[in-house]
Amino acid sequence: MISLLLFLYIAGTIFLYMIMRKLYRKFSFPFFIPVVTTSVIIISLLLSFDISYSEYMQGAKWIDFILGPSVVAMAYPLFIQWERIKKNKAPIFIGVIIGTIGGIVTGTILGIIFSLQHEEIMTIIPKSVTSPIAKDLSLLLGGNPSLTVAFVIIAGVFGSMAGPILLKAFNVVHPYGIGIGMGAASHGIGTAKAIEMGEEEGATSSIAMTLCAVLSSFLCPIIGYFFLV
Repeated sequence: MISLLLFLYIAGTIFLYMIMRKLYRKFSFPFFIPVVTTSVIIISLLLSFDISYSEYMQGAKWIDFILGPSVVAMAYPLFIQWERIKKNKAPIFIGVIIGTIGGIVTGTILGIIFSLQHEEIMTIIPKSVTSPIAKDLSLLLGGNPSLTVAFVIIAGVFGSMAGPILLKAFNVVHPYGIGIGMGAASHGIGTAKAIEMGEEEGATSSIAMTLCAVLSSFLCPIIGYFFLV
């Protein structure tokens, strides 16, 4: 019985995501992004049937397990566009540096504005880094890694929904500008959205996501200390 329930958790999650993906392809409304709609429905079902998150994850953990390989698969557009990207490495690298610093500084400033405690601010500032690295950074800085992951997801989901709208509003049309913006602000989820927008956008977003993670490992402690000293 338990094994059947665990199977239903993972199979149900995949099936629900496929339905939401078809819905998104049909309407393409920002709030219909599959990650958002699937998460909302699953949370509602867990609350309605009084199923704990830990119980659900006993089956759904296999989806979490393939997160790593799925992120690695994002390197494929990067491989295809590598020669073209090498010719524009300077503006891409500068954009990534600005995006990384911007993500860290905005998180820190928001924490100061809302009078958050030191631990809470250290929890927020890695919000624009991909989850595995963000958790380690949060732990290193004295934050709450579990809560950091929640902020990472929020940043990713919000970026994938609002990013294309903001880019259009500010007339950002160059593939590299779009890719850097999505990858630096919204890591893996933003990169997945960038891939939908085009091959060059997806490749640049993959670079931005990776470099932001590396740079954040050095800059988060420095910027955090500078603002909170």
